[in-house]
Amino acid sequence: MVEAHLDILHNDIKYIGWVPHLLHALRETKFLALKGYTALCLFSAPAFEFHRLLNLELDVPCFNTNFLLNFLHNSHVLETLVIHDISRDKYFRPLEYDGTAPPTMVPNCVTSHLKSFEFRGYEDSAGEREFIAYLLQRGLALKTVTIHLKYVFNQETKYDIVSELSAIPRGSATCQLNFIDQNAVEHGMNSH
Repeated sequence: MVEAHLDILHNDIKYIGWVPHLLHALRETKFLALKGYTALCLFSAPAFEFHRLLNLELDVPCFNTNFLLNFLHNSHVLETLVIHDISRDKYFRPLEYDGTAPPTMVPNCVTSHLKSFEFRGYEDSAGEREFIAYLLQRGLALKTVTIHLKYVFNQETKYDIVSELSAIPRGSATCQLNFIDQNAVEHGMNSH
């Protein structure tokens, strides 16, 4: 299988314990989109490796840097990562990540393969900032990083966020950092 899209909306984890088994069967896929509660099902599942995964789109109902770094450690050749933080979505209840702390070494995909990173639903939490800084500083192959700012920020706060994230040193000299104002998108304007 080359491409798989999973979208689980059920919020009772006991009824969706089969999801890790399905993902294990899909570990050779090249494109994987995990929407809704699907990623949450992996919070207590054993880790498994994606040997050929090139593109990952991941809805994150509970933003957790350790979960994301563990996923990256197990996605050896990942080139494109899209994270959509839906943790403030009224339909999702919070859940803590039960997995182990990630290894201290930087994931191979981050230093050698990751070319594009997109973060949708950025709310400027400490965890989100830490994760973006981690990728910017260690992403030696990064070409583009796009951050979609949540529409809840006023102009001054947006300016501060853009300034702070733009000041983070980058591991890749060719990395372009782009910001998209979700409010401007809804009204037909973009900001970079």
